[in-house]
Amino acid sequence: MEEMFTDFEIIEQDKVKEYKYPGVWAMFGIKKDNNSKKKYTCLNVGKSADIGKELEIDFERMKHFKECKGDKDYINQFNEKVFTYKEYATRQEYEYKDISDKYKSIITILVAKENNYTIEKYFAYSFKAVYWVSGGRYSSEKEIDDSKIESILEDIDISKIDKLLIDKIKKLKDKYDNQ
Repeated sequence: MEEMFTDFEIIEQDKVKEYKYPGVWAMFGIKKDNNSKKKYTCLNVGKSADIGKELEIDFERMKHFKECKGDKDYINQFNEKVFTYKEYATRQEYEYKDISDKYKSIITILVAKENNYTIEKYFAYSFKAVYWVSGGRYSSEKEIDDSKIESILEDIDISKIDKLLIDKIKKLKDKYDNQ
C-alpha cells in the first residue's frame, strides 16, 4: 500500500530530525480493527517552520502518554512560587494517544517544503483529515458535510500554489479514494 504515496517523500520516524526546514506534512494510518483490505485514512495535516521538530514531538506523543504529568509550580511575573497544581495532558497529547490506540502502519509524507496554510488547508479538506482542526476545535453544533467540504475546497485560492503540487495531491486523492 505504500506505493500509494510514491509521488511524495515518506518521512521516516527515525530520520525526522533531518527535516529542519519549513513545510507541510500529512499523516496516514490503517485502522487497527480494519479486518477488510488495507485502507489508509488521512489522520492529520500540519504546517510548521520546522517540521522535523513538530513531528518529533508528535511521534513522541504517540509513544509515551501520561494523563497526569505530576505537580507543577505556578511562578508569577516576579519569579515567586505562588502555588502548585496538577499538570494534565493537553488536547494534542490525547489526540496522538488516540491515533496510536486506533491506527497502525502510520505513514507521514512531506507534502511541500514551505510553511503554507493554504496548502495545509487544501490537503486537509481534500482528504477530510480525521484529527485536523483549523486554528482550534469545532463545536458539535457546526456540521461540515461532503457538500460543504466541496464548497470550501472551491473557495480555497490555490492559484498561488505550484500546479505540479496540486496535480500530485489530486493524483494521491484519486489513489486514496480507490484503495
